[in-house]
Amino acid sequence: MFNPEKLTGFLGRFLIVLLPTSAVLFGLGLVTELASREAAELDAEFWLAVVRDMVPGLMALIAIDLLAARFVQALYKTESLAEARSFMYRSLFGLAKFGPWLRITEGMSSGKDQVLNQVGGRGHLVVFNDSAVLLERGGQFTRIAKKGFVRLDPFEKIYTIVDLRPKRWVYPVKAMSKEGIPITCEADISYQIDNEHLEPTDDEPYPAPDSRIFQAATCTWIREANLPTETRTMDWSGRVIISETEGSLRTILSQYPLDRLIGLALVNANPREEIREELETQLRNSVPTLGAKILSVALGDIKVDHEVTQQWIEAWQARWQRWATERQALGQASLVEQVENAKTRAQVMMITDITEALRPLMTSSDQKITSRLVLMRLFMVLSRAQADPLTRVYLPQEAVHTLKLLKDMIV
Repeated sequence: MFNPEKLTGFLGRFLIVLLPTSAVLFGLGLVTELASREAAELDAEFWLAVVRDMVPGLMALIAIDLLAARFVQALYKTESLAEARSFMYRSLFGLAKFGPWLRITEGMSSGKDQVLNQVGGRGHLVVFNDSAVLLERGGQFTRIAKKGFVRLDPFEKIYTIVDLRPKRWVYPVKAMSKEGIPITCEADISYQIDNEHLEPTDDEPYPAPDSRIFQAATCTWIREANLPTETRTMDWSGRVIISETEGSLRTILSQYPLDRLIGLALVNANPREEIREELETQLRNSVPTLGAKILSVALGDIKVDHEVTQQWIEAWQARWQRWATERQALGQASLVEQVENAKTRAQVMMITDITEALRPLMTSSDQKITSRLVLMRLFMVLSRAQADPLTRVYLPQEAVHTLKLLKDMIV
């Protein structure tokens, strides 16, 4: 990106060094020629000889420039000699343009092999509003850079980049039950840098105080030396999951027997929600020390790792399911038996009531007993049966409707 002001400043600082050096070389050539001639004539040949005497000095300057560039390349392991020379000129004379520059977004920088990442400024950072950068120089932290164009001072470089966006990590945690049986449970954790209740805006959708950003950026752990380079360091995000979540969930799961964890216990239900709540409570208490906060916690199904143990569990589940099926069948048979017994008792009660209602008519000596009187007694018994909850269920509605029509016709 062309910038006249930067270019003018660069040329001015360059000429401040170049002109005195050229003047010294010219003076040395002039003195050399004047000393080597008895009667020096200031003609074209004389000035050509002065310029010729300046060539060794110029060659020495070029050699010094080349050696210095190679030294910088070897020291900072830059990709090319031109990149090392460019860094050297920027350090001496400042920036001639906007570049070199790095784009910082989504918690990462573009151009990981650029000299700005390896050595530092001068240069620029283009920081997007979803990230923040902690800068250092000479082993000391200098500042936290947020959204915008950030100019790097000489040898100032990126220490780490903090992603301000919400993050979600599904991590399988390997643990053991109370009996020592290997199990696996997936932890689904959502988290982000603690914004301390700052309200997001269009310009700053992920607000976060500098103290929390600094806290997250400086809590990195260095792990075992034999691990690969990309996994040797554990940043704040890794510590939330691998250190805090994995450690806490392992401890919680070790307190439960296997039959409860996989839902085979008869007395207590599956404790997954209970485990989730306890894990969330522990994380909300511990994660703020990393500059982060927990958004949500969820757990997947608990699985048994060992193949033999898994087969044993499946056989155990089949036995319990068979037992439950037998108990359910016995319960259904008992229900049918009770229904049939109730139906029989209701029928006996109805017959008994009809008999008791007709008995006085059958034993009476009155010859005037008519069929109408018998039907009226029968209607009275059926009406009571319809009102009784025990016999009403087993009295068909069609029969009740028909008897009601007959009753209306008789009356």
